[in-house]
Amino acid sequence: MNITGGNRGPLMNGELARRHTECVLIGEDGTNHGRIDTRKALDDAVSAGCDLVMVGTGGDGVPICRVMDWSKEQYRRQKRDRANRRNAQKDVKQMKFRTKIGDGDLEHKMRLVNGFLDDGHKCVLTVMFRGREASHPELGEQILMRAVDIADGHGVMTSAPKLAGRDMSMTLSPTRDKR
Repeated sequence: MNITGGNRGPLMNGELARRHTECVLIGEDGTNHGRIDTRKALDDAVSAGCDLVMVGTGGDGVPICRVMDWSKEQYRRQKRDRANRRNAQKDVKQMKFRTKIGDGDLEHKMRLVNGFLDDGHKCVLTVMFRGREASHPELGEQILMRAVDIADGHGVMTSAPKLAGRDMSMTLSPTRDKR
């Protein structure tokens, strides 16, 4: 049986009383009051200043209803969801550079990287070499070290520059004191 009232959430109050004649009632304190007429359960909930909310169905198809303050429950759920979102695994962002990048372009790309780091993402910085540029890996290392200087305060280098084929990469992680 569907316990929801459509897009609005679970069945509750008057809608619940219109659809079901009796229910298993669980009080605000968690005590089981057994099978009871749904209208009487709704009257008890209203007199307590709460809502009658359907939380499930029993084995015989009778709805299980709880007396609770629905707005407080929604607030608790939103708060829990926000906390879970904050603790969720962050993505790894990547920014690519060329050996002949200009100072203004490097600073612009690093502003983007600093924004990613402030949001809690790890960033992989990659310098791509073309043709004979690969014979001068020190150029790529200089660019990456300038990038680390620009990212100072936003992130820290967690892996040193490494040459892999025609790319040189390193990783920046966000600083711990950012929240």
